Amino acid sequence: MTFFFDATDSRGTTRRVAARQGQTCLDALYLAGLLPSRALCAGMGRCGLCAMTFSPASPPLDNDRKRISAEELAQGVRLACLHPAPIDGSVRLATLFPEADVAEKDDKPIVPLPVTEVEERILAVDLGTTTLEWRVEQGGDVLAQGRELNPQFGAGSEVMSRLAFAQREGPEALQSVLLRSLRAVLRDHGPVGTMSVAGNPAMIHLLLGLDCSSLASAPYGLNYAGDREEQVAADLPACYVPPLLSPFVGADLSAGLTALMYGKDGPSPVGFPFLLADMGTNGEFILALSEDDFLACSVPLGPALEGVGFPHGTMAGPETITGFDLKPTGLSPRFYGAEAGPSGAPHASALGITGTGYFSLLAGLLTARCLDEAGSFLPNGGPLASRLLSKLDKHEGEAYLPLPFDMALYASDVEEMLKVKAAFNLAVSELLEAAGLRPADLADVLLAGNMGLHVCPEDMLRLGFLPRVLSARIHAAGNTSLHGASLLCRDPEARKWARRMARRCRTLELAGDAAFGEKYLQRMRFIYV
Repeated sequence: MTFFFDATDSRGTTRRVAARQGQTCLDALYLAGLLPSRALCAGMGRCGLCAMTFSPASPPLDNDRKRISAEELAQGVRLACLHPAPIDGSVRLATLFPEADVAEKDDKPIVPLPVTEVEERILAVDLGTTTLEWRVEQGGDVLAQGRELNPQFGAGSEVMSRLAFAQREGPEALQSVLLRSLRAVLRDHGPVGTMSVAGNPAMIHLLLGLDCSSLASAPYGLNYAGDREEQVAADLPACYVPPLLSPFVGADLSAGLTALMYGKDGPSPVGFPFLLADMGTNGEFILALSEDDFLACSVPLGPALEGVGFPHGTMAGPETITGFDLKPTGLSPRFYGAEAGPSGAPHASALGITGTGYFSLLAGLLTARCLDEAGSFLPNGGPLASRLLSKLDKHEGEAYLPLPFDMALYASDVEEMLKVKAAFNLAVSELLEAAGLRPADLADVLLAGNMGLHVCPEDMLRLGFLPRVLSARIHAAGNTSLHGASLLCRDPEARKWARRMARRCRTLELAGDAAFGEKYLQRMRFIYV
C-alpha cells in the first residue's frame, strides 16, 4: 500500500513524500531525493544524524533513547532509520532539503570539445562503498580530481545494507544516483573519450544496474566477472570494468595490484611475499606470493574507518579532529591540516572525529591504561588513567568519556572499533596460515585507500591490527584503486596483465569456515592474535 506524508525542512519548506507501508522514513526520504549528502549510518541507529520530529510518533526504541534526550523524545524526535514513515502524519527535518534541482542540472548540455581532444581524455573512478573518488586526465596530466560521499550512502552504510536496499527497491534506484554523479563530473569538467570504474563487486553491480541477489545471501556467487567495456548509459562514454576476483574481492583490488606491480604506480613492493590491504568499508586483501601466485580474501570492516557510524564521527575535512596527543593535562586534539605539527590557533569548535582520529584516541587511551585489551574503561588503571577518566559517566546505562567540544567516546564506539580490528586481524592471520607463512615472512605490508594513506602505523600496531614484527614494513600505498583505474583506462597491455593476474588468484572464503565466529571472537581484543 502506498501512502503520502508531509516532510518539512528547517526553512519551513514542505514536500509530499510517497512511502510504502513498513518502509522506513529514511528510505522514503532518500528515494524522494530530500536528504542532504551526509555520512549517515543508514539503519544502524548509531550516528543519530537522521533524528527528526515525527507526528504522530511511535514509541521510542533503545537506540532512540541512547542518541536523543528525554526532552526531545517527549517532543516526538526519533531516528528516521529505525521508524516507519508516518501514515497520515508528518516529519520535520533539522536540515534543509538539497538546494539543487537535480533533474534540471541533468538536462544541461555537456560542454563541447574538439573530437580529437575528447578522445584523449579519460575519467578514472574509484567507486568505494563510502566515497567516490575520480580524476580527469589527458596525456598523463591530471586536469581535475575530486572526492565526495558515495551518493548511495543514504541507502545503507555498508555493503550488505546497500544490497538489501537494492533487493527491496531494485538496483535501478541506486544506479541512477551514481550515474547522476558521473554526469555531474562530465558536465563540470568536459566530456571524455573513455572511462574506467574500479570498485568492489557490490558497487560494480549497482553501477551497472545488475541483479545483486547472488551477492546478498548465501551461497554467494559471482555472476559478473568484469574485464570488459560496458555502456552504462547512452550519454556516457564506454566504461572499462577491471576483473572481479570473487563475490567480495573486486575490481578495486585487481586495479590496485595492477597499479603496483605492472604500472609501478605507488611504493614498489620490496619483494615477495607482500600483503596489499585495502582499508575500506569492505576490507579486501591480496597476499602476493610471487609474480604468478596470489591469495585473496575479504571481510566486512564497516564504515567506522571513515569515521561514519559513530555519534561524533565524520569524514576528514576542515574543522575535523584527525588525532589526539596524550599529554599530562589530558587529551589534546589535532585538527585536519595540522597532523605534522602544532594545531596553531585554538579551535572554537569541531565538526567531529575522523576514522584516524578514533584510531589515535583509542591507541592513546590504551597507552595510558584507560582501556584494557577487551576495550573496557579502567578508571583505576593508574594515576594518568584516573585523571583522564575522572569525568567518566553513564547515559542510559552505557559508559562514556566526555571529550573536548562537547563530544564523547561511548563504550559502544570502542566495541565498533574492536569489531573492525577483529575482522582485519582475522583476514591477515588466515591468509598467512593458508599460505604457511608467519608474519615475519612478509616483505612488505601496503595499506591502500584513504585510510591507509593517513592512519599512523603505530596506532595500528598498538590496537593489534598487525603484529609489531612488521613495524618497519608497513607503508601507505595511497589510492591504488584509482591509480589502477587510470592505468587500465589508457593502457591495453595493463588490461592483459590484470586478466592474467585474475586467472592466477585464489580466493580464501572466510565466511564459509565453520570456526569463523570463534576465531573472530578470539580477536575481539586490542592485541594481535
